[in-house]
Amino acid sequence: MNKIKSFWRFLGFFQPPFLRSLHALAAILVVLQFISSFIMSKNAPDGVFAYFSFLYHIEMGIILLFISVFFIAYSFNLHGPRHFFPYLWGDVAQVKKDVKTTLRFKLAAPRSGGLAAAVQGLGLGALFLAAGSGAAWYAAVFLQAQSASGFLSFHKAIVILIALYFIGHGTMAILHFLLWQKNIAKKAAKSA
Repeated sequence: MNKIKSFWRFLGFFQPPFLRSLHALAAILVVLQFISSFIMSKNAPDGVFAYFSFLYHIEMGIILLFISVFFIAYSFNLHGPRHFFPYLWGDVAQVKKDVKTTLRFKLAAPRSGGLAAAVQGLGLGALFLAAGSGAAWYAAVFLQAQSASGFLSFHKAIVILIALYFIGHGTMAILHFLLWQKNIAKKAAKSA
């Protein structure tokens, strides 16, 4: 429990409390969406458990879409889109520096317009695409549109990207956290 509090404090260096809470809520909902999707795929489509997982997945997906839009809007309002997508403005200097640092097997510090921010921008985009394509699929099914299967295929492909992003982003956050803790321990040992 102490590690979780410490990790929460660590995230506070990069995000104000409200954004940190939105980030955590989105991450929890994404994990729950993965779980419900797994339950749906492992159970018979006509089973009661699979049916309730299906309903849960759709309802939580719609909630996640609204939270995602709010999360993205709040993040853009706080940092601006250039923070997350510097390459759209032709600004790749910080990303290049961060890539060079990473290639030397060092963790690049998170900076505006840097590698970490650019990766976060891709994650925000993927989150929106996953929730949005799921909602589009649901609307197409509801309207009995022929495009429903296309939306479902796109949604599944994006979800694979979200899973990979989630693993990579989470791993990097944990590595940064562990490095931070190691540096604190070194400073404490030197001052003792």
